Amino acid sequence: MHVSLVTAGTRGDVQPVVALGVELARRGHDVVLGVPPNLVEPARQAGLVALPIGPDSRAFLESDDGRAWLASGNMKAFLDALAKIAHETFPSMTADTVAACQGADLVVTGVLREDCVSCIAEAAGIPMVVLHTSPHRRTRAYPSYLVTTRSLPGPLNQLTGTLFERTWWSRMRADINAFRTELGLPTTKRPTPARIAAAGLLELQAYSAQLVPGIDDYGPRRPFVGFLGLDASTRTRLGEVGVSSELGRTGDTGDNDALMCVGPLDHETVLPRCRAAVHHGGAGTTAASLSAGLATLVCSVFADQPFWGARLEDLGVGAHRRFAALEPRTLESGLREALDPTAAMRARDLAKALAAEDGAVLRAADLVESAA
Repeated sequence: MHVSLVTAGTRGDVQPVVALGVELARRGHDVVLGVPPNLVEPARQAGLVALPIGPDSRAFLESDDGRAWLASGNMKAFLDALAKIAHETFPSMTADTVAACQGADLVVTGVLREDCVSCIAEAAGIPMVVLHTSPHRRTRAYPSYLVTTRSLPGPLNQLTGTLFERTWWSRMRADINAFRTELGLPTTKRPTPARIAAAGLLELQAYSAQLVPGIDDYGPRRPFVGFLGLDASTRTRLGEVGVSSELGRTGDTGDNDALMCVGPLDHETVLPRCRAAVHHGGAGTTAASLSAGLATLVCSVFADQPFWGARLEDLGVGAHRRFAALEPRTLESGLREALDPTAAMRARDLAKALAAEDGAVLRAADLVESAA
């Protein structure tokens, strides 16, 4: 079977797709990845065929505009920036995506590419599987994290999900319908999530149900499989196994011997040696620190990061601070919360529960094969 896997975003968005692609290739399938240009080489190092799609995500985030946007912590600015980038790059992005999906018997898409890939799959008459690394569809249990992370009554939580879907669709509808016309499809007024649900397509929840208790309205077409991590052989190919003798020599920390600046890091080797973790709250890094049994301080910037920070606080295994508001005082108070003995004990217990979910990549690959 020829499988195309397409996604956008940063490494945290791409790595689960790489993990799934590696497993599908191991099972004998022909696998092609479509990823941002800056992440093509890591995907190829993992042994996969990879093609560039869309803009360089790292270049944008490290640009003056990207840094200002990240520093603001403004979710509306985040959505506006995403929509602007999507519109400006839409012609080249769709052409790249069509090329990556050429000849596919089945396509797998991340949430940032589902608007486009769903049209390609519909036009080709092939099945599509969606991969989510956080609760992106509306649910009574939680609000849409792109609207708020405040705890709301069930109907209001669902309403925030509807609000986000309609807001995003209003930004993308004209471009998507123009693309549908190019593909010979009729235009539509229905947002992409509604069309995906109506078609009964599989939407894999690639994160742990342990972290989002209470989601009981997703149904069998949105199964939880757990976090998708790279296996040891793939991490070896990427040079991320063990602790290198170069550790600590990749950045300037001045005269402060207490600081160590590193590049790519083997979480499985390093994190279990730590007492706590402080990070941005991406789904993959959150999974790594919790799997290591570490109380965690999330300093969130955008997207699903505030959601995961709020979840850790609610579960009593860490603390959450907005990066835009971070200063020595708030960093210290957050670390004190994360290092509380009760939080540390809960984090160790959660790590045991997550360990019992081992095999997420295998489950995801089984489900993808069943969708063909």
